[in-house]
Amino acid sequence: MITAMMQAFIIGRSLGYGNGVDAEALSRAVIMVSAILVIIQGNSMPKLPWISSRFAAFQLDPWQSARARRFAGWLSIAYGLAMIAAAALLPVRAIAPFVMAFTTVYVGAIVWNSFRLKREPSLLP
Repeated sequence: MITAMMQAFIIGRSLGYGNGVDAEALSRAVIMVSAILVIIQGNSMPKLPWISSRFAAFQLDPWQSARARRFAGWLSIAYGLAMIAAAALLPVRAIAPFVMAFTTVYVGAIVWNSFRLKREPSLLP
């Protein structure tokens, strides 16, 4: 939905509508709204049910999967807060590289945590 709204704004500006809207403020607002959605998703992630994975590397038992979801939830909240801070404090040209770099760290940390949990012994019999 956010992407559709951004696309509609781009098309509207190219057709001459919305020229009075500050594009920088709008881009910061879109990033902040996206970050709020990431925070909401991160808050609900630990509450999701356990589902087995098709990939052998990510096949965790329910106890390991709950730990992985809690870690991913906390990391998603930190990621969303970092996006809000970037949108509020950084220059517009620096926001996208920061978000892309932090996204790489975010995904890498989740994958690393899953592999780490896979090697740990489970508390379930």
